[in-house]
Formats: sequence, C-alpha cells, structure tokens
Amino acid sequence: AELAFLQAKDALDSKLKQLNIKNINLHDLSITDVDKINQIFHLRDTEQRLQVTATRAGIGLLPVKMDGSGSEKKIRKGEQVKQGDVLALVGDETALGVHIAVNEFEIQQIKLGQTVTITGPAFPNETLTGEVIGVDHQAELNQNGMPSFSAEIAIHHLTPAQKQAIYIGMSAKIDVEVKDAPAMTIPLAAVTEKNGEAFVQRLDPITKQLQSVAIKTGKTTAETVVVLSALNKGDQLALAH
Repeated sequence: AELAFLQAKDALDSKLKQLNIKNINLHDLSITDVDKINQIFHLRDTEQRLQVTATRAGIGLLPVKMDGSGSEKKIRKGEQVKQGDVLALVGDETALGVHIAVNEFEIQQIKLGQTVTITGPAFPNETLTGEVIGVDHQAELNQNGMPSFSAEIAIHHLTPAQKQAIYIGMSAKIDVEVKDAPAMTIPLAAVTEKNGEAFVQRLDPITKQLQSVAIKTGKTTAETVVVLSALNKGDQLALAH
C-alpha cells in the first residue's frame, strides 16, 4: 500500500509539472482526496479547448492516423497525441475530389483530362462537372478478390447551393465521357471461344437457323465487347448459356 501511495504521488507530481501548477504541497493530499485532485486539474468547473485559426474559410475535418494494427482511425476526444501529430484539418470547400475504383476491363478507357459528370442520391437536384486528374497503374484487390484501379477526379468549382447540399463522404455516381470512334458492341454473353478464336451464333434471316460465325473483337468491358468484323447492324444473336 505504501509503495502504491508513493507511486501515485510521483505520478501526480509529474502531472503538476507538465501543467505548470505550482504551490501545491503533495503531503497535504491523500490518495483518496478526489475532490482536491479534481480542483487541481480543473475537471469539475472548467473545460480546456484548442483554438485553431484558419487562413481561409473551409470545413473542419478530423485527420486519420495509423493504429497498432496498421489500420487508419480518426482521432477522438480523450486520445493521446504526441508532438507533430495533426489534430485538425481545414478542408477547402471551393473544390472537391472524388476517388473511384475502376475494374481491369475499363481502366484503359480512363484518361487524364476526361470530362466527368457527378450526381448522387443525396443531392438529386445538383449535377457537378469535373475532370480526371489521376489514374493509378497499380491494382488493389476489392472485396470480391478482383483487381481494381483507383482514379481521382477533381471538381474545380462549386456554386453556393452545391456547397450547402454536398457533404464530405457522400456517395456519388460517376459518368466519364469516353471519346472513341463509333463501334459495334454486343453482349459478352453472346461470345464463345474455340481454339483461340471468338464465335457468335447468328440467326439466318432466311432459314431461321443459327449459324456459327467467327468474329474479330476489340475493347472488352465487364458486360460488352466491340466487334470489328463479320457482323452487321440488325443481326440477331443468341446468348450463350
């Protein structure tokens, strides 16, 4: 008990020095004298606040830091911080950024400078315009174990109404304007492969029978493929089961 008492007084003495509190006789305090200790640390009647002066208008954001497991977490009230830790951020509301994940079939269609239209269920009356400013060339695995690539979109201007309607972290729908030459696309499910060649089953308009036709394919997405030869507009195809 005496050892615990001495350790508690040493800890209290160290804390008083950190807070620059003087003229306190530790020998006048007992280990159970909670009221006096609360008064010393101003825990009952006062509250300490940190004032941050920003150089321009913006929105206050809580930064994230790495925890012991390597995951990111936000700094919360009561957490310990050390010298050099970022306690607050001021976000610039004059512009916004959006990060999207693109699958491996479509990433080659995303180019720097492309025009992007942004909408969202939480701001149905607003349509934003941005541009692609970054494309990651290294994939990360998504929740389904499939590779995806990150792309960054910048929205350079927001109207006052948009600033009021849009909050940091809202979900968004992204439409990227891809400028390609006109091309014929068919469902990917209509294509089969045999000996390294692509085939489709086309309906003969006269015999009403399906014919196997070899085709040359181009760009492929998760659901469609560009056909470069052998098919014409209006051809009817059978989907593979």
